[in-house]
Amino acid sequence: MTDTAFRDAAGDDSAVEIPVGGTVGFSYPVGESRHNVVFETLQPSSCKQTAGENWGATPPLPWYQQGPGWAGTCTFDKAGTYVFHSGLNFLMKGTIVVSDATPTATPTVTATATATATATATPTPARIEAHDGTHNWWQDASQSSEADNSVTVKAGARVTFAFPSGASGHNVTFPSGPAPALCPQTKVSSQFPILDTNDAPPMPAFAQGPGWEGYCTFDTPGTYTFVCGTHPEMTGTVVVESGGEPTPTPTATATPTPTATATPTPTATPPTRPGIVAHDTATPAKNWFQDASSSDAADNTVTVDKGATVDFSYPSGTSAHNVKFDTNPTSCVQKTGIAITTGPPLPAYGQPASWTGECTFDTPGTYTFVCTVHPTEMTGTVVVKNVDGTEPTPTPTATPTATPTATPEPPRDTTPAKIASIWAAIDKPTVKAMTVSSFLKGKLTIVARCVSAGSGTLTLSVSKAVAKQIGLNGTKLGSATTTCDGHGRFTVKLKPNAAAKKALDDYRGSVKTTATLALAGPIGQTSVTRTINLKGKGRAR
Repeated sequence: MTDTAFRDAAGDDSAVEIPVGGTVGFSYPVGESRHNVVFETLQPSSCKQTAGENWGATPPLPWYQQGPGWAGTCTFDKAGTYVFHSGLNFLMKGTIVVSDATPTATPTVTATATATATATATPTPARIEAHDGTHNWWQDASQSSEADNSVTVKAGARVTFAFPSGASGHNVTFPSGPAPALCPQTKVSSQFPILDTNDAPPMPAFAQGPGWEGYCTFDTPGTYTFVCGTHPEMTGTVVVESGGEPTPTPTATATPTPTATATPTPTATPPTRPGIVAHDTATPAKNWFQDASSSDAADNTVTVDKGATVDFSYPSGTSAHNVKFDTNPTSCVQKTGIAITTGPPLPAYGQPASWTGECTFDTPGTYTFVCTVHPTEMTGTVVVKNVDGTEPTPTPTATPTATPTATPEPPRDTTPAKIASIWAAIDKPTVKAMTVSSFLKGKLTIVARCVSAGSGTLTLSVSKAVAKQIGLNGTKLGSATTTCDGHGRFTVKLKPNAAAKKALDDYRGSVKTTATLALAGPIGQTSVTRTINLKGKGRAR
């Protein structure tokens, strides 16, 4: 891999052919950007990273974009064409063609006088797909009507949920009424290539970009209502009917008379372990850690005995958080959420709500921790007592002496650099370049600055009033997808969709639009907007 293309190491193209069971090596030896290998549909049987920072199981290889110096291998046990791209550049692609080593013989057809049996139609498995564009909706994949958002299945059946393509982020939740117990994710989003491993709804754990897929199993008859976690207008139902097979009546067995047993004395419930909970609010914007047993939002400290375990969690909220220590505890274990690597930090990167974990502290001392996404406002401490039960004494400040001494070497800064929070802003475009004509020609360029963000979408839209004025069906004019590059820029050329072309082709007035940028990276998601006035050609109609 180079910064511009994939190259066959033995040639000059971006494709290789191997037999079933073959292994292909991938590497990014030198460059100035960040890349990884993301397989689009067919996935290799296994991948192993052999160099670079190994952040978790693959594919993708590595699991997230990484600078030069990484390498690894992937093995392909099934025949097919495997298309892959750089996670930073969707247009930078390559191909692995895996073929059977031994061709399968064509069977000889023997004529028979027996009447041909009528083929039994195989029922199509139920499938629900998420869609977006001028609006957001769920649709039965076997139907052509956007209004058909329901499927009916027998008890014990599976229903596949997927978001094959689009510009937004969606997931499947069952917020009210019955919910399936099992909802494993089987394919990952190309924008967030991490599998939700808890096998329970919501699926995925939070709204993600296109490419993800999974299924839910419905064992109990009833009506299951589902909704997208970020678009409440996206609703649908799964109607589960009885299987139709009568349950055999068991033979009655005489119930033995139970022997009277003395009622045991209730065991006292052990006290709840100390814990720290991450919180946030959108209005006003605020993020903080809090002692789980305290009602004071300013109380972000717990004191424990030597060898104690402290729970950490982020049960609900709209941001992403994690826990990073200045001095690491003895061990940390993530219990729920996306476990990328063994903690600490806990989790490895800031994650959306619903993660939990625990850390054990075998050495007395004061352990300070921060959230790497909000390091200036989210801090806290765990104070571990000495063996005799006393709290550790703070290191006294040395008293300066009057006797002149040699100037000591300045203390070295051993504190790791803090990870930047996810951030983005759309640059103010030059007025001269912002015209309806330029937009219709596909030459409207929008530039944004970004930090710690991955892939995203920039959408240009208008208000309903403007849409009515220019005769636009819907409010969306166009959109484009790209990534925050290694120089902290997000640059796209916006092209009009068919509806926008039709509405603006003979419109001569100026158009007030809104540019919306939505980004998602390893430490969270963010979105920003900017109003842009497109100059017209002259008199408005």
